[in-house]
Amino acid sequence: MTTHRLFSHDRNRRGIAFVATLMLFAIFMMMVAVALRANARHRARLRVQRNAAQALCLAESGVAEALHLMATTNTKTNCARTIGKGEFSASWSPVKDARGVMEIVSVGEVRATGPTTIRKVVRVQVRTAPAGGSASRPVILSWQIH
Repeated sequence: MTTHRLFSHDRNRRGIAFVATLMLFAIFMMMVAVALRANARHRARLRVQRNAAQALCLAESGVAEALHLMATTNTKTNCARTIGKGEFSASWSPVKDARGVMEIVSVGEVRATGPTTIRKVVRVQVRTAPAGGSASRPVILSWQIH
């Protein structure tokens, strides 16, 4: 009888240890699942921020190209270009009641995953009148990001 009691006590211990191990494993797996979900959300936020920064760079590229075209030719009033997953389009026109001031509106867009498109708009006002000399050099008066 003593032997039977001894084995019975040992089995109970093993059962409790098994249950405790299962509980610890379940807790650990829940912690891993929470960490993976937080990581996925963080990566999605970073992707949106990256696409927004790329769209802003594209819009600023449109402003740079518009300034270049304004300085070299008077015939064009817009430009557009596709670069990788994004594109920009810029147009410029005179500002009403402001002599020699032009407004450039440049839109940068990045096609994100799925149907989402990230869009940034840059509005720049420049003075195109000659600055004292014969050469016309645009002077930036304002720069707005939308």
